[in-house]
Amino acid sequence: MVNCVRVTQIGVGKTESREWSDELKDEFTCTAKREWLTDINKPNAKRGIGGNKLRTYATFKTECKWEAYLNIVHDKAKRRLLAKYRMGVAPLRIEQGRYEANGLNDGSRGIQSSQRICQVCECGIEDEVHMLMKCSGYNVLRQKLMVKVRETFNLNALQGNDSDQFKKIMASDNNSIVNSVADFIWGAFKVRKQRLQEKRILV
Repeated sequence: MVNCVRVTQIGVGKTESREWSDELKDEFTCTAKREWLTDINKPNAKRGIGGNKLRTYATFKTECKWEAYLNIVHDKAKRRLLAKYRMGVAPLRIEQGRYEANGLNDGSRGIQSSQRICQVCECGIEDEVHMLMKCSGYNVLRQKLMVKVRETFNLNALQGNDSDQFKKIMASDNNSIVNSVADFIWGAFKVRKQRLQEKRILV
């Protein structure tokens, strides 16, 4: 059986031959990547109710590829929590607020995102950026993280607001930063649980 090939002119006197199976594979891959990028950047959830859970993920995950943290973070529990945090399904109020009682008595659940205030510091919406960059409850953990960040990035790379710095940190595939972020997230959720228990808030 003779394989079908496509011959492409790539320069003066130069051609490239490829099997059609390779051409199809490339086309399917490109289509899948375009659809993936569209999906993670949709403003609303798949059902059209509430915001897209991947809203934060889309700010630093711009390429469909195997992520470095999957190989860098060896502790399974930390890696699992980091994955949830990255994808917007970690137990933060921005996610949990989707299921909170809203007092409407119409069978619906969920409160407005603007009402999903951090119960640790009570200053601002508790989302991924808030936990990593802003919440005063994690200042000690954050100082330790930022030491590693400053050792790796120059000062110019860390300019900008909290959201810009968050994207830079989360997009890094540097071993030290990835492990430091995983350690921060792990420690922060422990602190969060303790603080909420002290306030007698169910976690």
